[in-house]
Amino acid sequence: MSEENKCSECGAYHGHSPNCSLIDFETAKRELIMYHKVWLEMETKHREYAKRLYDVINKKRIEAEFWKGKFFVVKDENNKLRKKLVK
Repeated sequence: MSEENKCSECGAYHGHSPNCSLIDFETAKRELIMYHKVWLEMETKHREYAKRLYDVINKKRIEAEFWKGKFFVVKDENNKLRKKLVK
């Protein structure tokens, strides 16, 4: 970037930073729209990531319940066999 496009106060190359005293209303509107767009993109990514994690957790919870049931069935069968062998 060339130094002539750089703001002397805030140091921004395109437009001004929100805290710059040289910012005009139109630039502020453009910056606000840009910031909102970037925020929405980040929020969408985070929501999708959280949804994927939630889906994995639910899948693992269902799988854990399945294996818990299997464990109790095998435990019950082992106890029955052990009682038969003791008699």
